Amino acid sequence: MSPKSIVPVCGTLIAVLSLLPVAGMAAPAAPSVAVVDFYAPTPVGEYGAMVPERFAADDLSDLLGRAAGGRFMLIPREAVERAEADLRWHTDDVLHFARLSALAQAVHADRLVVGWISVWAVGHGGGSIDIVPGGGGGPITGAAMIVMQVFDAAQGRIVAETRAEGNSQGGISALVAQETLHDADERVLPFLLTMLTAPGL
Repeated sequence: MSPKSIVPVCGTLIAVLSLLPVAGMAAPAAPSVAVVDFYAPTPVGEYGAMVPERFAADDLSDLLGRAAGGRFMLIPREAVERAEADLRWHTDDVLHFARLSALAQAVHADRLVVGWISVWAVGHGGGSIDIVPGGGGGPITGAAMIVMQVFDAAQGRIVAETRAEGNSQGGISALVAQETLHDADERVLPFLLTMLTAPGL
């Protein structure tokens, strides 16, 4: 092999080696993420044993856990709920960065997912609330708007926000309420998967 042919080969080898991790250097740890109970500026009520604010958080946590693929570590909702109880958490604490920082510290989360149910209607004809399963008056419809935020613990502030609508229809109010929130959660999932792993937000 002539000296001239060695140069490009060496250059290529150096370029490849530069992409490999240096021995002894650990890869950056996956961020830890926790989902906080949702907040509703206007109370939405309860549907039997189903509390919409808590259901929406549990459902979103389940969706994130199944879609994480090792990109982030999801803190179990049970741990979040215990920390909320210890901190005497109120749903409107999501409005205060100091309280969000305290919760993030308690569960060792790098980022918190904070959801608001800003619009809520479950009933006949898209109007009044109907919590009686199978009540008369035709199909029960559900409509919701959720605002989704990502709180970064290191920066102590909201670093990303989006919103999505959820809709459903059926014969039992509690199920319609769940399906409406699930529909909205699914719509914000792609955004969250991007934002929760984005460096330098």
